[in-house]
Amino acid sequence: MDIKIIQKSDTKVSGWSGGITREWLIWPPIAEYTQRNFQCRISTAQVDLPESVFTPLPDVHRFIAPLNGELTLIHNGHIHLHLQPLQVHEFPGDWQTLSRGQAEDLNLMLKGIQGAMTYMTSPEGISLDLGQSFQLEAWYFLKEATLTIGDHVVHVNEGEMVLIHSMQDKEFAMAKVVCDRWFRMQANIF
Repeated sequence: MDIKIIQKSDTKVSGWSGGITREWLIWPPIAEYTQRNFQCRISTAQVDLPESVFTPLPDVHRFIAPLNGELTLIHNGHIHLHLQPLQVHEFPGDWQTLSRGQAEDLNLMLKGIQGAMTYMTSPEGISLDLGQSFQLEAWYFLKEATLTIGDHVVHVNEGEMVLIHSMQDKEFAMAKVVCDRWFRMQANIF
């Protein structure tokens, strides 16, 4: 099992029509977002314009959550959804999506695989079974956190991500997370 802390300075930064995006993870590692040959992509995006259009992504399942600010999404011209900060929304990537509002958001994109994104709060700690069905866990922390994975204790700073890959090893099958605000993202990459 690989455990890696990803810092903001480790991310790949690029522009998009509404601002900038930071790529925290792309799977497989040799994939390129522009080639659309990924199975999983996690990014944050800064939405600087009051109104922007999302890139259509056929065959991609998307999850989005504003980290700060509010967004109104209009899917296919008629489905209106107002997202509060930290509210997770999932939708097909091929939907034509207009976004209104300025915010920073967290994105999980899945292509041909199953996965999930959940907002978590566990100031007293929560135990997680990592040996169930997902081979990739990515945790994005909005506050400082303490993780206990097997015998390892890891301290994570606000704005960092922890990536846990390959749940085949049962030695680290349980984890405890203590953090006020964070996102748990999972993907079946095999």
